[in-house]
Amino acid sequence: MQMPDEFWGAKAVSGLLGLLGAMVSLSILHVLSWRECIGILFSGTITAILFSQPIIDIVRAPPPLASGISFLIGTFGWSVLGAALNLIRKADLWGLVREIARSRWGRRE
Repeated sequence: MQMPDEFWGAKAVSGLLGLLGAMVSLSILHVLSWRECIGILFSGTITAILFSQPIIDIVRAPPPLASGISFLIGTFGWSVLGAALNLIRKADLWGLVREIARSRWGRRE
């Protein structure tokens, strides 16, 4: 699949491929709510639209690789986000805040 020459056509293809990549990413992340799933699909699409062309320019990828890069941005960018969401959900953030507060303002022995 070759990327179109016109700007909006290229953005539309990047967005579609990012959405497909985010869908693949959702198959990896099993414990997400429906809101998180919609967020990942939306975010994968937007990320692919915004970052595909700059990344293609930075790595100087040939045009045939452009569609694959858009797909990978949608897939891996949001699988990392999903893993971070799971980590935050499982973390004891309140305990961490208490420990920081104790060490900062607590009694020194």
